[in-house]
Amino acid sequence: MNVFSLYDIRERVTESESERQLKKAEEITSLVQSEIYQFFTKPLDLDNQEEASLEDSGKLSSTLERIFSDLADNPYTSSIYYTPAKKDPCEAGTSIFFYNQADKTLETTDEYSTLVCDGVGLIRSATRIQINNFDLRWRSMVEFDAHRSMNIGLINLTENRVIGYFTFILNQDAIVNKLIAPLIYQYFGGSENEGTVVWLHDHRRDVVLASNNSSVDFSVDLVDNRVRFPRFFSDWILK
Repeated sequence: MNVFSLYDIRERVTESESERQLKKAEEITSLVQSEIYQFFTKPLDLDNQEEASLEDSGKLSSTLERIFSDLADNPYTSSIYYTPAKKDPCEAGTSIFFYNQADKTLETTDEYSTLVCDGVGLIRSATRIQINNFDLRWRSMVEFDAHRSMNIGLINLTENRVIGYFTFILNQDAIVNKLIAPLIYQYFGGSENEGTVVWLHDHRRDVVLASNNSSVDFSVDLVDNRVRFPRFFSDWILK
């Protein structure tokens, strides 16, 4: 065996290990996506009657009461809002609906986070585009404002119009500390695994949110792979 063959073997082993680590990171993003989405499957498939009860009065049927109660108990959601299609939360003084978890009711409020304006703006634009699609078959659409909010647009397919928008303000601390950080440790180990360091990096703010080895400072020069979260958490990257 000559020296060139030894180098070739070493490169192949290194490449194989890199691919294995990359697949681990991709699996983490898939698991996070599945965990986040599982809580929102029911509001994605409301029927016409349920939608009608929400449209103007914000009244919750018994079915919606159960759905909202479950969503409010979701550890990754900090607050829930509903904006009728005719309302614009970006206009000062506009009242929308806020879910009161204690009373299990929707209540009107004109005091809410600017994240509601941002989220409704995103989902409103996306829904308006799709409402003109003759092949539209879905009763709802989903848009994430990165890690800040998840937004659902409700569509009346029979009348081909938008009913309103749900905005779920996401709990970043819970998502990072209770979901992503434990998965990083589970898949890559801790500081004892000196050969592999993984960072959850917010690239817009240039902040490390979690790592399997806090003793190693983040540096772009140390990054071999980058894995994004598909269709959500667009500011966060596993590196």
